[in-house]
Amino acid sequence: MSFKIKKSKYSPLYIYIYVLLFFGLFFTKTQVFGPLYLHDLVLILFTIYSLAFKPLKSVKHESLFIFIGISIIYLFGSIFFLGLSVELKVIALRQFMMYFYFIIAYIFYNQYIKNRDLTPLINFLIKFGYISIFLQILYFIYLIVFNNKDFSLFDGYNYYTHAVMFGLLNFGAYILVFKEGITKWAFFLITLLLSTLLGHASLFLAVFSLTLFYFLIKASLKVKLSSIFLSILCVWLLTLLPQFQDANASWRLMFWSEINRIVFLENYGVLGKGFGAPYASLSFAHELFETLGAHGFLDKSRHLERWVSPPHNSFLTICFHTGFISLLLLLYPIKNTVKYFFIQSGKIINKNKAFLVLLLFSYFVWVSFNVVLELPHSALVFWLVFFVSIEYFNKRNVT
Repeated sequence: MSFKIKKSKYSPLYIYIYVLLFFGLFFTKTQVFGPLYLHDLVLILFTIYSLAFKPLKSVKHESLFIFIGISIIYLFGSIFFLGLSVELKVIALRQFMMYFYFIIAYIFYNQYIKNRDLTPLINFLIKFGYISIFLQILYFIYLIVFNNKDFSLFDGYNYYTHAVMFGLLNFGAYILVFKEGITKWAFFLITLLLSTLLGHASLFLAVFSLTLFYFLIKASLKVKLSSIFLSILCVWLLTLLPQFQDANASWRLMFWSEINRIVFLENYGVLGKGFGAPYASLSFAHELFETLGAHGFLDKSRHLERWVSPPHNSFLTICFHTGFISLLLLLYPIKNTVKYFFIQSGKIINKNKAFLVLLLFSYFVWVSFNVVLELPHSALVFWLVFFVSIEYFNKRNVT
């Protein structure tokens, strides 16, 4: 397989994602001035340049356009009408960045991603998986050889960059769909093993979920619905076991419960808190301390922690800021992807569709347990798969 980047309209996108993959935090955390980082400056300049030479003449999927409009209304309302201090206005802009990354991706989608020309992007996603696996193995070798005193395979975070973790999902999905026999399962087991060594239990869950989606996509509707119900029941039962009630898991469950209370009881699923609001109230911060001994939200040396630490579920973060209805608007265009998963059974006919289904669903698992879309380290990798899936599943005459 060739890894040469051919000159095309997608070349800037390829280069950008490879920079995320190879340079990680160096690219996303290099501060230019004030609250502006190198990564964000690159995105802004690229978008201005792109729009100047290829203005938007139309936008696809009105629900996504409305989603963006709602977020901008909330941003302006928060900055100009909530009486926020200058410090909290900066925080409001920081919280809005997850929507900014989506807006950039949406502009690129409308400008360049067309349903007649998706094969290069699917091939890129496959190459991205191969390179991610290769980089991560090299990084393990480096840690073992040069950092063996401080390195442990089973402790701490051992990933090369944040984007590598999405790459593992890409590779796992590709192997399951496009390979056969012993090769398929040998390489998938290697991917599964790697996912256990990077320091994120939820990454193992996301990679493992690929096998569930792979077998279910070929099953009957009855089997699919039964399996999904049993899977949800098993996950719920696991949370009741002592082994799954450590401080980290309990913190997440308590935080999710609090955010859901705000979203659905306080705001009835319609309204959001806007931007510049703390994710955790002082009373909830004290509850976390009294129940789990978690004092991060009460640490006076990090007085903005309640504003900058979202609930480790990017979809809940969206609901918190702009309401549950906005999340439904965001997810509405993937209805054909979901429909395909439930109506497809038997032998996989279109491997590209199966690959994108597995990829998108496993990405959803990963995003549901982590702070992903809020941060620049790999957010646009998710949005690339999101938009390619939307476009591919809206193609005509593709079974």
